[in-house]
Amino acid sequence: LRLAKFYVDDAISGTSTLGRRAFQQMIQDAKKTSHPFDTIVVYDVKRFGRIDNDEAGYYRHILRTNGVQVRYVSENFNGDTTDDLLRPVKQWQARQESKDLSKVTIRGLLSKSETGSWMGGVPPYGYDLRYENCEGKFLLILRYMPDGSKQILDKNKKLVRTLARGERLSISKRDCARLVFSSPERVKVVRQMFNMYVEQGK
Repeated sequence: LRLAKFYVDDAISGTSTLGRRAFQQMIQDAKKTSHPFDTIVVYDVKRFGRIDNDEAGYYRHILRTNGVQVRYVSENFNGDTTDDLLRPVKQWQARQESKDLSKVTIRGLLSKSETGSWMGGVPPYGYDLRYENCEGKFLLILRYMPDGSKQILDKNKKLVRTLARGERLSISKRDCARLVFSSPERVKVVRQMFNMYVEQGK
């Protein structure tokens, strides 16, 4: 088996073919008279897409009529008529798994918002992150620096140590973070920006 090309849609949901440029390019390449491949290899049904059975069947039909077959590495399909029964079931499971995961994610975000916890990511300029454990006990304050490093501060906002750019902080999933005002200098800058916008329209 010779690999002719890789089609990769990084960080794009597989629940729809919309926006999946690599996937669409793969289909277009398969339609060409001299298509560069006759087999598409994917790890499992989910990698082909968490799309519904009708849409998945539509694309498989296009590929098959153009002499291109889809091979799934981990699904253990037999290559006989039983695949026609198993494949839609696995396709449905993949789509349902995505829906269930979405519900869990949304529920987690709502739970965090109700407690005033930070959702994740870099906080806005002028704010630090104050971490507490599940019992409300203070752990640390995290301050993001312009060079990409992060400062760990104590309860009085005194420097404890600095994390280099790319160095990760080990935090339990049960710990929560909340926004708190950063240094007076940063807060002053934000207030100046606000006043300039309100008073001067800049």
